[in-house]
Amino acid sequence: MNVYNDSEQRITVSTTLCRGLYSMNVPEASRVYRILTVDDDPISLAVTVLLLEAEGHQVLQAESGERAIEILGECPVDCRPDVILADLQMPGISGPALAGWLRPSAPGARLIAMSATPPAAVDGYDAVLRKPLSEGWLQHLGSRRAPADAAGCGKSPGVDTRVFSALQRSMPPAALREVCEAFFEDSRKRVTELRTMAEAGDFAAVRRLAHTLKGSASMIGASGMAGIASVIETGEQRTVDDLLQMIEDLTVQSETVESMLLATIN
Repeated sequence: MNVYNDSEQRITVSTTLCRGLYSMNVPEASRVYRILTVDDDPISLAVTVLLLEAEGHQVLQAESGERAIEILGECPVDCRPDVILADLQMPGISGPALAGWLRPSAPGARLIAMSATPPAAVDGYDAVLRKPLSEGWLQHLGSRRAPADAAGCGKSPGVDTRVFSALQRSMPPAALREVCEAFFEDSRKRVTELRTMAEAGDFAAVRRLAHTLKGSASMIGASGMAGIASVIETGEQRTVDDLLQMIEDLTVQSETVESMLLATIN
């Protein structure tokens, strides 16, 4: 599976590594859904696709709302998705506006918004789910609220072990290592970009990039990084020096979590 970041640099996650995905968590009688997942962040998109394929679903992917609309226009009526998972905040068409385009093209599909910090409901969507998708997420499609996390469940300093353990159960070690290495390589580039933007005084761009990093970090269980990125996204730092210190904290957290997570992969 090939996905692209904003600078058109390819980040490759080999779905061939996942043909041996563990199936012990997928009941024999589970329904196979056709799912279109839409996310502008390449790491979040890659992890979501891998997890959905691990559950046995047929997955289409789009890196933008515009591309999702194109895909639906190209799909024969009998091959249109049963479920559409769309990141809530993307450049271009997203949120309720995207739902307004998708609904007529796939009237039978459930439209699900995804966010690392989800609201209770979003106009145009049937439900809102928290990133990363929890195991058994399809059970929550009848509710308009994101499934709540158990307080403190699975949390250790810098790592949400509940999320990372779910990834370990869903894919072989080689695939998981590839996903993690791609994330940390990408995050190092993003942190460098954050520093450059901060020094140039482009605080709106800093907040947008921090939002993206928050989502991708959440997807692999790097909760410490996600937390720092979330603070940067709020734009509450009083000075440029404060912001640069937060970015430095993000660098340190990334190095710590990378060594922790990679050490746990067999």
